[in-house]
Amino acid sequence: QKIYTKIKGPVQKEDWAGLVYGISSKNCEGGYVGETKQLLNIRCNQHKDDIIKNSANTALSEDVKETGH
Repeated sequence: QKIYTKIKGPVQKEDWAGLVYGISSKNCEGGYVGETKQLLNIRCNQHKDDIIKNSANTALSEDVKETGH
């Protein structure tokens, strides 16, 4: 009889939720630090959509809109 269960593999970073994350820029000294309860890949996709749509919903998209990078 087995007493151990099958161990799952590590969770990929994009599947993490409830965390603080940072996004750096090659063109800017500063970076963006955010906090999300969503899955990280969903939140990053929202940031990308905001930037593509040229909206200012977050400090990150507002900075990109103002500075162009």
